[in-house]
Amino acid sequence: MKTAILYITKHNFTEKCVERLSQKLEGTIEKYNLKERRLPDINQYDSLIIGGPVYMGQVMPEVKQFVSNNLNVLETKKLGLFLCGLSDKEKVLSEYSQFYPESLINSATAKAFFGGAITIKDMNFFEKLIIRIVTKSSKDILNLLDTEIDEFAAAMNNEK
Repeated sequence: MKTAILYITKHNFTEKCVERLSQKLEGTIEKYNLKERRLPDINQYDSLIIGGPVYMGQVMPEVKQFVSNNLNVLETKKLGLFLCGLSDKEKVLSEYSQFYPESLINSATAKAFFGGAITIKDMNFFEKLIIRIVTKSSKDILNLLDTEIDEFAAAMNNEK
């Protein structure tokens, strides 16, 4: 099975999740950052995994644009959808329709929330200010949900 993971990352947490996920998936895995690489012809893949971080209640625009531009093909593929961020897991999962079209959510083999992280030194002044206001802290945060990545990979591996 040939799988493409298409993702966007802002401060590298999503990329770390993609690396962990790719190690747990079976078959040939190719990773594409929606911001950095020329994108492949997604028709050549058996399955597709799409994900990115949620910032200030919105998934990054590159994810929305990719999904919108490729919706017809995505609806025909074995599909996994994931999000990253610091919001509450249950809240994000209950609001998936804000981030992905309902048709993809309903047909996806796997859906997950992988957690999030804040690394203060990697942020610009504006981001640091918002983090201080929202979290009432200026400390780094790491909330990587390894179990979610494991379950997501198992679902993608088991569904043929």
